[in-house]
Parts: sequence; structure tokens; C-alpha cells
Amino acid sequence: MKSNMKKENMVWTWCGWEPLQFYRRLGGFHEAQEGNAVWADDWRALLDSEECAGKLVEAGINWVTTHFYKGFGLESENEEIAATAKMIENYHRHGVKVFTYIQYGTVMPETIQVENEESKSWGRIDWNGRHDGHPYEYGDQYWRAKPCANQPGFREYMLKCVDKAIEIGADGIWIDNLQADGCYCPCCQNAFQEYLRKNIADPWRQLGVKDLTWVAIPRAERPRDPVYQAWMAFRCEETKTSLRMMAERAQQLKPDVLVAVNVGIGNHQRALIENGNWFGNLDCVDYTYAENGFFPNWKDGKIITQSWPMGIAESIGISIVPGAGNPGGRVPDKSQLRQLFAESAINGGHAFGGPWGLRGEDGGAVPILLRDAEYRNAHRSMVDWYAEHAELFSGSVNAAPVALLYSKEAMSGDEKNSRIVFDSMVQLLMQQQIPFRYILSDRLEQLNDVSLLILPHVLPMSDEQIAVISNYVANGGRVLATGRTSMYDEKMRQRHDYSLSLIFGQSFSQKFELEYGNSIVVNPVNGSVFIPGEWGLSANCQLTSDRIARAVRDAVDMPEVISPLPSLGVTWRLLTDGRYMLGLLNYDKNAINGVRLLGKGDAADLTFYNMENEGVKLELVVQRGTWHVTLPVLQAEGFVVFESKIEFK
Repeated sequence: MKSNMKKENMVWTWCGWEPLQFYRRLGGFHEAQEGNAVWADDWRALLDSEECAGKLVEAGINWVTTHFYKGFGLESENEEIAATAKMIENYHRHGVKVFTYIQYGTVMPETIQVENEESKSWGRIDWNGRHDGHPYEYGDQYWRAKPCANQPGFREYMLKCVDKAIEIGADGIWIDNLQADGCYCPCCQNAFQEYLRKNIADPWRQLGVKDLTWVAIPRAERPRDPVYQAWMAFRCEETKTSLRMMAERAQQLKPDVLVAVNVGIGNHQRALIENGNWFGNLDCVDYTYAENGFFPNWKDGKIITQSWPMGIAESIGISIVPGAGNPGGRVPDKSQLRQLFAESAINGGHAFGGPWGLRGEDGGAVPILLRDAEYRNAHRSMVDWYAEHAELFSGSVNAAPVALLYSKEAMSGDEKNSRIVFDSMVQLLMQQQIPFRYILSDRLEQLNDVSLLILPHVLPMSDEQIAVISNYVANGGRVLATGRTSMYDEKMRQRHDYSLSLIFGQSFSQKFELEYGNSIVVNPVNGSVFIPGEWGLSANCQLTSDRIARAVRDAVDMPEVISPLPSLGVTWRLLTDGRYMLGLLNYDKNAINGVRLLGKGDAADLTFYNMENEGVKLELVVQRGTWHVTLPVLQAEGFVVFESKIEFK
């Protein structure tokens, strides 16, 4: 149940997400700031003040996330919760809305056990009955225990936190570290047994055991172990249950509240094996948070980007608050802020801004957003520009005719190899300026308006997924697959042949792989493309990126973007008024000159926008049924609106 409130254009920043109590217990440097310094109390009081709220408004910021509950206990944190309540009053007087931070992923036994007897049993334990060390504690912060959601009282305590946050006036609930790292306590063993009884119809065929009585939670990471696979699914259900409970409670108490959650999307933790979550579980919230180091950049021959967690979120139907606004631990400068804003905009208008403008700085210097009027003005100028041009991104949808499959089954059963090939394909498409969207393997109904589906070494596929993709191709869609895609079922059991062999027009054999490995094989019947071979297991394909990109372009008819440098990312957006738009972002610090658009058929009527150019009509060169145009210099962003109708084939 999502909020009924229409999402406004959110301009956001962190506003001290850790309570001072946490910094004191930590005793040092944390998350780019010295929160335990002697000046910390003054810094905290400043952030809570009307003065701070007023200067945030000057910068155009209308939402913040701040401390509320960290895991010490509602009673232990009562003093700082009261300060947050006062802060919310101050900020509301200036029209700034507040997410209250609720820590789901750890509790502090030293304090919470004093006020809550049940909490003594909340810590996750390993199969030997211990609870120390990763993943049962938070790294070297041994005084932070990771809780077991199946223990009596834990979820109810989280609901009390939600109740209290709504009581003090929160506009949003911000749930951090909603993960299931695995637990072997009796409650989890019993819950897992119950899960098996409900979901395993034939234990002998599905698990290789005659009876479920003595089947327990696995003690080793073996992704192809059927019991381990069942445990992964069980852990995903655990996080889904918690998230739905908290989101529904918040929205029952306050229908227009926004709910955001951090599940590690984009940070390259293993979404299933390490975190025990699946991104499809997020469809009951309004926002997720991309906590990672992917500040927009061009580095070591790669595009560093938030676009893929943004794209995954959009495929689910939620927005993302980008959380990588600390390049190298620094506050982003004005040019870097511009890249942050542009990346949000070309991916559909997710939250704007960067999180580090209010951090405590060396020597207790006043945070940059509060001390530097020029910085606030630069931030505000970007806020105003995007507000004035909201029709270019707000409410738009990714309309790329090319889609890249992100497979739950592959990330569970073949995570390491699948991720290598998936990430390589993302880089290839971005650096070749091929706009694309993401589709999750449990949402294949979204194939309806896709012309080409890319399957990057997706070994496992269920019979149901094969049927959907086969029907998609029968109705005119095309597939580009690599490696041994579809050679396994959803449980990673090898098949005799590619399940998509009829679509590929080829059957599996070692002879076929030896002959056609590192080749592009096109099925003339349906136009689908297959790049076969065992190379997918190591991403050691010898085909050049140019050749693979040409195979993609040949399989779908759309205007092409040609850049002299690979640091340009491109998206297709369908605007709310029915026009199409190309969004472009230069990830490098050096401007790109000479970007060209090429198209077939009737000449397009194109308008170009960015912060240096206001609605410039582009002059096209038309030659024998094709057209091309050279874009203005791209310092950072560019928006090319197709005023006349176009069709993808």
C-alpha cells in the first residue's frame, strides 16, 4: 500500500542521521565526519534550528532525513527524539519536510536490554549458537547486534518506532538496513520448517529427502543446494513481511506519509546471498535509497553511475533517493552537483541534491550549505532550472525499446559470474550510447512495449519464463542472448538444451560452441541474436564492444547517438504529453563536443535544452532518407525533445 500523496519534486539532503549518542559510543570518525568531536553538540543544535531550515530553503531543499531511532532503545534515545520533534516543528515552519530515520538492521544490547527484557533474545546467532562476528555484528562495532526478525517482540518494537515517529510529526519514515543476514535460532528453524511445509510439495524430487522433519537451515553457502535456495527465498519473505508491516502501519496512521527504505540497492552487496532481500519486495514503499559510492564520474575506463539502481527502481514502480554525494569523502563542488541533478533528471526525476551539504567538518566548521551563500545560490539555481523544466522529466517513463534482464534466479544460483557479465553489459550499452531499460525476472509482463530483450548469460530460467519470452518473440519481439543462457532451470539444474533453442535457431553442443563461440549468430526467422559459448562464465568474450553494439542496433530501429567519447550516457524518456526525449549526461569533467544524432525516414523536429541553451531548434542535415544533427557542446547534461512523432521497431 503506497502513499496516496502525489510525489512532489523532492530536493533532499541528510541532516544528521546519527544521534550524538551513537557518535559517543563509536568514539571516532564515521561516514565522512567527526561526530564525536567537542563541537558536536553545537553542530547538532545548529542543524535542528530554524536558522538551518531557513538556509536550506534558500538552497531550494524541501526534504531532509534526520536521526530518530538508532537501536539504543526508544527510552534511551528519548532526549534526542525530543530534539527531533522540536526540529520537525522548526522545519515545518519553513515548509521543509522530514524523514525520520529508523534503524532496522542493528540493536545496541548494552542499552536496549535495560529497558526491554524481550530484546535479550533478539540477536541473530550462528549454527554453533554464537552471535559474535560478521554477519551477526556490525563489522568491528561489536556492540551492535544484528537482530532476528522472527524473535518475539522485534517487529512489534519496530512498529512502536513507527508509531512514535508519526506521533512527533514525521512526514516520512526512513527504514535503514532492512536486510536478513541469516539466523539459526530456534525461532528461525521453526519458521523455516513451516516455510518448507507450505512450499515444498515433493521433498524427494525438490530437495532430495524423503521427509522434511530433520531438514534445517544450511550451515554453508552452497547456492546450488536446493535447501539453500529455499532458505534464500525464506529470507526474502522475512524482509518482505517486515517492510509491509512497517509501511502499512505508517500509512494507516498517516495516509500521506512517505515511506523510504535502504536495502543496499546499488552497493554491490549480494542482494540475495548476503542481504536476503529481493528488489521486487520494494513495491509497497515510495522511495528506496541508493547507498553506494557511485558518484557520477568517468574513472578507469568506466562510467560510475546511479542510473542502474534508478532503472531497477523505476521498473518496480518506485523512486530513488541517490546517496552518493560524497566524491572522495568531500562535499561535492558546483560542477559535481550539476552531474548529480542531471543524473536524476535523465532517469525520470528522482530526488535531487546531494547528501553531504550539512556534514560536520574538520575543526567544527559550519557546514557548507549554511556558511557559503554562493554554494546555496548555485544549488538553488539548479533547483529552479529543473523546476522550470519539470515537463522534461517529471512523470516521464523510460521508453527505450531495448531492455536488459536482471534475473533473481541468476543472482541466487550463479551470482558471481552473472554479475560480472551483467555489469559488463551495462557498461557496454552505456559507453556505446544505447538507451535501455531494466526488467526484473519476476516482472516479465513489462515486455509488452520492448523491441529487444537482452539476456546476459542468464543461465537459469523457469518453464513459465520461457513461455513468456517465447510468446514475446512470437508476437514480434527479439532476443539478444549471450553465453549459455537458458541452459538451466530456475533451480540451476542443467537441461539437455537451451530452453530458448527455437528462438536462437540453434541447439546446444560442444561442437556448436567450439565452432561459433565468440561469434554473432542471427536467427533469420525472428531476427534474434545469439552470442554462444562458455565464455559467459568468465566474461572473457573476444568480440569487440563495437560488434556487439552493432548487433543491438541492427536488431531494433531507433535514432542513434554517436559520441566521440565513451563517457556519455543516454536515456529515452516518454514525456507526459506524448513526446519523446533523449536525456544525455556527460560523466567526465571535460566537455564533449561533436555528439551526433542519426535517424532514418522523415526528418525529426528537434529542440535542445540544457543550462546553457534554452529551447534551441536543431538544424538537421537530410540525405537520401536519413538525417543527422550535431548537438551543442555537452558540459554536463542535455535534453533533446522530439517534437514530431517517432516510432520504434
